[in-house]
Amino acid sequence: MKTLNLPKVYSDYFLDCDRKRVRHILLQGGRRSRKTWSTFEKLYAMGCYIGGLTILVATYQFPTLQLTIQDFEECVGAKVSGSLRHGYHAITDGNTLWQFNHFDTRSKAQGTKCDIMFVNEALQMPESVVKTLLMGCRWQAYYNYNPTDAGWVQHLENAALLKTTFRDNPYLTDAQLQEFENIKERAMRPTASRWDKYQYRVFYLGEFDQFVGKVFHNLRACSVHDYEQVPATESYGIDFGFATDGDPTTLVGCKRYGNDLYFREYIYEQGLTSDADLGHKIIAAGLNYATPICADYGGMGKGRIHNLRTANNGTWTGELAKGFSVYNCVKTGILDGLSQLLTHDNIFIVEGSDQMRIEMEEYAIDENGKPKGADHAIDAARYAYNYNIRNYA
Repeated sequence: MKTLNLPKVYSDYFLDCDRKRVRHILLQGGRRSRKTWSTFEKLYAMGCYIGGLTILVATYQFPTLQLTIQDFEECVGAKVSGSLRHGYHAITDGNTLWQFNHFDTRSKAQGTKCDIMFVNEALQMPESVVKTLLMGCRWQAYYNYNPTDAGWVQHLENAALLKTTFRDNPYLTDAQLQEFENIKERAMRPTASRWDKYQYRVFYLGEFDQFVGKVFHNLRACSVHDYEQVPATESYGIDFGFATDGDPTTLVGCKRYGNDLYFREYIYEQGLTSDADLGHKIIAAGLNYATPICADYGGMGKGRIHNLRTANNGTWTGELAKGFSVYNCVKTGILDGLSQLLTHDNIFIVEGSDQMRIEMEEYAIDENGKPKGADHAIDAARYAYNYNIRNYA
């Protein structure tokens, strides 16, 4: 059995819920409050001591499921196997079966059976899907979420709630702690934007809030020369466009220096559906087969990534013959992903990145919490940024 590192606030809460036989166990908290890992550790311990449990780990979207599986493997130390088509699973001590799946429709949730259910990023999932999953859950259900919208969790009966913040996580690094102090400092400024205050309430304090309005308030201009002089490693992200939707294919570069971000638009083109043509444009942008590029695998993206990686199964010649080092992007919820970008004091847009600048200037969240405006370059920027923070100091 692995050694558990469960913070006391979580262990006390879980023990109290078990003693009272609580059906719905809610974990509401800001970013980095260790909600997901603590839930995995608790359920892992239950599986060890009780034995023979079936635990369903559910998300609404597949990208969230991928991140959840990654957290599980790092936390528990067990390997998850399977496929998108047939679902994912793992076996841990006590012959505990873990099942991992995303449920984007109510019909997909029908017939699911488990002893315990864990819904990660629960507020992303519609109430009708959760109710369907609960019909097959024999014992307890755990819900983990950032407090962006109270929604259906308020109506659960026989429920207990634990509110946490980053201060309840004793394992944060000094750099991670400084991120939160930066959020607080910006929110306390007389010139603080609505987004600054939103981030402070939701991600710092762990309280409910809803953001409405334009998102990017800290945009600055940057020359190509100044961008090239920034002493930081550049990372790259691609968002594919397809003939079926007419969206542009975008390639964006990202640099991170101090507490500033820099983005440069290299490709923003509609109708770029030929992978070979895209490959030539990637090379024209100054990249080569060894340059890491993070790409969106959603929809038909998986096939395009495969073609770029394998030089179209070895059929390309010349400068395309080696293919490209394209990686599946780590996707997050939209607001969570944007909030990471906006923890930086300034976002510099390099001259010539006209479409990206327009997207960021116009991007907004409506009264229903839905994004408004084009986000093709913004998505590519998020992929590049996520690769940057995971791989470059």
